[in-house]
Amino acid sequence: MAAAPAALTRLWIAASLVTCLLGCGGEGRGGSGRLTPAADGGPAHLRVQGTPRQQGLWQGRLLKDEIASFHEAFQSAALAQDGDLLSPATKQRRVALLSLLKPARERLPERARQELEGLSEGCGLPQTTLLLSEMLTDLLRFGSDDSLRLSGRLGQPAQGALTLVLDGPLAPVVAPRLLWVTRTDEKGVMPSVTVLAWPGSLGGLLATRADGLALAAAESPLEVGRQGLAGVPFDLSLRLAVEHAPDARAALAVLSRTTAHRVAALDPAGGAALEALCALAGDDPLPFAPDAPLEAGTTFGVAWSAGAAYLTWQRGTAPRHSRPVP
Repeated sequence: MAAAPAALTRLWIAASLVTCLLGCGGEGRGGSGRLTPAADGGPAHLRVQGTPRQQGLWQGRLLKDEIASFHEAFQSAALAQDGDLLSPATKQRRVALLSLLKPARERLPERARQELEGLSEGCGLPQTTLLLSEMLTDLLRFGSDDSLRLSGRLGQPAQGALTLVLDGPLAPVVAPRLLWVTRTDEKGVMPSVTVLAWPGSLGGLLATRADGLALAAAESPLEVGRQGLAGVPFDLSLRLAVEHAPDARAALAVLSRTTAHRVAALDPAGGAALEALCALAGDDPLPFAPDAPLEAGTTFGVAWSAGAAYLTWQRGTAPRHSRPVP
């Protein structure tokens, strides 16, 4: 994918800074939002707090231009076989996929519905467009092209960090646009969860919280008969599992068993590292051996470097990794 022209990039940066100056700090329609621009080669970091609708609204307002740019590029890459997003053939393909979207939309949790409404209002894109991108590669499995997966490689390098490296034909479209999103509820009751996601998303590819529980997922090939579309969108279920599950095994158990995803779960404080294939007929989670002991840590974070996302932590006063908690 070609890089954006320098003039457009400068324009987006200027618009983002103006939007942040106008929006950050809790002004507007309740809740709060803050966008930290990208630095040191890592992605930008969006922090939103409030009701689900307010969280969606702040994401939509602060990332409006990025959301529009991503959804056009992503849907063009996945749907426009002739290179024209507005051609009759592309429109016909999109309509066919939208017919598959209805069952999942009906099963969205109420809080996710409210967040989607706020997100749509904030960025100006229809809810259907946003949700289509959320589930696009899942839907394509049941359409005409199973090869368009958001694939990736999961593992643990020598430092002991959980990693996710994107792969496949859609990776060049998604990877450069990823950012961190941290959500905090209006009362600060639920633990803040940080996800690695694209602009305008509800879920994420990697989700982690401050006690170290983390899940990372990549799509895997699997016959259609072992998959489904009737559950909560998988990327959203990944985020919800980290928000609510007490440990890694419980998180894997509540993930949406829809389309096939290879998932790695890490719980350093609990000493657990598990891997599972999640689908209608999935595999039981299996331990995978880290290259470094999973001891209880003191602070945890996530980082993105050289095209790979990874979980970081420090034990006591000796940081294991150079990047701080986001």
